[in-house]
Amino acid sequence: MVEFHAWMDDEGNLAKVYRALMQRDLPEDFNPKSLDTSTIDTLVMQQIRATSQETMLQQLEELLEEDGRGAIPQKILGLLVSEELRMNPNRLSHMMPDLSWQLQKAKWGGKDYARAIWVKPGYSLYRGKVTGPDGYDHPIDKQPGYSGFDLLKVA
Repeated sequence: MVEFHAWMDDEGNLAKVYRALMQRDLPEDFNPKSLDTSTIDTLVMQQIRATSQETMLQQLEELLEEDGRGAIPQKILGLLVSEELRMNPNRLSHMMPDLSWQLQKAKWGGKDYARAIWVKPGYSLYRGKVTGPDGYDHPIDKQPGYSGFDLLKVA
């Protein structure tokens, strides 16, 4: 870096860089205000895509993994992200699919109407129960991770 800064201190070198950049032809669809990582597939863009996962998405993923839930009602998830992450629950409709969770409707807890519930990849709902890998088999309202919530009242 010392050599680079010394090189940049020479106005002649800066002029060379400027001339080289000004002579470069840019594609017609180039937009200096947009970093379109979806259509430009260079090694640099691949690295940018790999390292640019949204911080809130990472925090949401960690929150969902903490308690080993296989499914979580929409209402509970909204409360969790509001309280734990201080995040607007409206963002969930975009973030949960990014984590491969699926939104389903299910009845549980003696209610005669279906409610929205997010299901983790590899897990499924059947007759008010969540089943998954390694023998995971719990009623929706008796899953791990709901110690602070009465699902029959909240959801």
